[in-house]
Amino acid sequence: MRATKSAGLTVFGHTLVWHSNQNASYLNGIIAPTVIPGSSGTNVLDLTPIKSGTFTGWARNNPGKGITTVANAGLTSTSSAIQLESSASSSAAYNLQLTSPNVPIVDGHNYEISFYIKSDVAGKGRISFNGSLANQYPYKDWFSTGGTWTEAFETTSSWQAS
Repeated sequence: MRATKSAGLTVFGHTLVWHSNQNASYLNGIIAPTVIPGSSGTNVLDLTPIKSGTFTGWARNNPGKGITTVANAGLTSTSSAIQLESSASSSAAYNLQLTSPNVPIVDGHNYEISFYIKSDVAGKGRISFNGSLANQYPYKDWFSTGGTWTEAFETTSSWQAS
C-alpha cells in the first residue's frame, strides 16, 4: 500500500484476497470421499446365505481352519466380510475353496464378477468356473490393462477391488 501511494497510485476495491481465487478443484479433490463403484448390472448370485452366515447352497470345500462371515470386518466398519482361514493342509489353490451355487449362464451374454479382497499376509487368490465354460481357470490381467495375465491374483493387507 505504501509503495502504491509513493508511486502516486491509489488502490480501489474492498477485497484484495478472495476465496473465489482459490483452486476449488484441487481443494474439493483432497476432501472428497472415496467413491466405491457399484455393480454394472443385476446380481444373479444370491448373497443372502453369505450375509446371514448360513452358507446355504454354498459349498465350503477343503475349508482349512474355517470359512465364516465376520461382522464389521468388511470394506466399511459396519459391513461383513467372508473370512477364509488357511491351515497347514492349504498349500494348493484347491485346498481352500468357497463355491457358489450354480448360476445360469446364457450364451452370448457378458458377465462381470467384482469383489473386494484383502489378506492378513501377502497371498494369492483366484476364481474358477464350473460347467460349460471352456476355460475353467481363466488367466486374466487382474488389476490393470497391459499387465501380466496370470492364474491367480496377489492379495495384500489393503482392500483392493477385483
